[in-house]
Formats: sequence, C-alpha cells, structure tokens
Amino acid sequence: SPITLQAGWSIIGYLRQIPADISQMFSDITQNTEIVKDELGNVYWPQYSVNNIGNMLPGKGYQVKMNVGDVLNY
Repeated sequence: SPITLQAGWSIIGYLRQIPADISQMFSDITQNTEIVKDELGNVYWPQYSVNNIGNMLPGKGYQVKMNVGDVLNY
C-alpha cells in the first residue's frame, strides 16, 4: 500500500496487521525522512540513529516530517 508523503509534516496510519520495526518500514525512504513521532512522543530520527519507537503497531498513527516528498510502501 503506497502512501505519498509530501515535504514537511504528514500524519499517517500504520496499515499492516502485524507489528514491524519502523527502521525496516522506512528503509527505502530513510534518506528523505527527517523524523517520525508516535502519540507518546517517541521518535525515529534516522539522521542521528535514534529509534525510540521500535515497532510500528496496527491501528496507530504517526507524525512524519520529510525533507523531500517520497512514497512509503508497506
């Protein structure tokens, strides 16, 4: 399921039915991803190798800030 992410902030839902590591989910677009936040304020910040989110969870939403627009594929 492709999700188009524009440059700047977006809010996305996690569409898969099983948890998966956020670094794996964003691996194809890491170079364009600034930061991802969950509802608790945990972050995935690839530029600084910070991953406090761990697994993305079914039914949860995430704030994503992109440096450049890209497409996230689940």
